[in-house]
Amino acid sequence: MASLLQNLYGLWFTEFDPMFYFISACVDFLTPQKALLSVNPLKPHDPDYDPIIFCRGGAMLSIFFLISNLLRYSTDREVWKCVQASLLIMDLALLYAGWEALSLKGKLRVSSWTDWDMVRVWFPVVTGVVRMAFLAGLGMGTRRTEGKGE
Repeated sequence: MASLLQNLYGLWFTEFDPMFYFISACVDFLTPQKALLSVNPLKPHDPDYDPIIFCRGGAMLSIFFLISNLLRYSTDREVWKCVQASLLIMDLALLYAGWEALSLKGKLRVSSWTDWDMVRVWFPVVTGVVRMAFLAGLGMGTRRTEGKGE
């Protein structure tokens, strides 16, 4: 069971996560109007916001590069934990931004959500749960640690 979960974590963190961040960066750079609409659904596209969206795209691209390379080259669990803890912060920020966007539209009832609204909320929830499980060591088995004086 432990090796199955370790394989699932590895697949999630080295394949699925990078794909999400790459797609997000592409949306930010190629269609900034759609990216802005995802966080501010009541405001028509304003090109004055494009530089902010491009900065977000740069951050997403940076995360994509980091996780698609660092996690493939490192087997150090502590490195993986640091990366996942930092991405958990991003998940929480995405969840908050999605919730605020729904609030702006007066759509806090789940029954009023569109498919996009579901993705906006459930993606950071699911990824956050996976990250928290990994950070808690769920399914990672025991690991002998060598401390000072051993």
